[in-house]
Amino acid sequence: MNARVSRARGTPATMSNVAAKVAMGTRSAELVFGKATGTRTLIGHAVIDLSGASITEERLLTLQLRRTNHTPVNVAHSAVSIKLGLNSGSGESTDIPVMLPPCVYALSGQAGDTVALWASLDDTAGVTGNVTIREAQIAAL
Repeated sequence: MNARVSRARGTPATMSNVAAKVAMGTRSAELVFGKATGTRTLIGHAVIDLSGASITEERLLTLQLRRTNHTPVNVAHSAVSIKLGLNSGSGESTDIPVMLPPCVYALSGQAGDTVALWASLDDTAGVTGNVTIREAQIAAL
């Protein structure tokens, strides 16, 4: 079984308080599996950019892997949440690298499972400007 990697490319994805696929313009971080059965170990990585955001109240950002077709479902044990502290939004580089925990994904039994990186903020109160993801990837081992 060969390792596969999908890297998002394009315009940074803006986060909101609604869970959504991390769509970055020309390419999202998502993998499509041709086999119908089996398991794969999945890992993910993202870089959060706070340079365009002023944050006056601590916020929680959650990243997770989600199967987006057949019966959509969050991939078990893939979520990670990080606390975003206060940020002045001064435009200085404020990158936060985040690794998702390795998790075992059982294919659905139907060929073509699609797994993507999703993200959300717990609330947007106290956030002026944009919290973005400027880099993201998923790997299947």
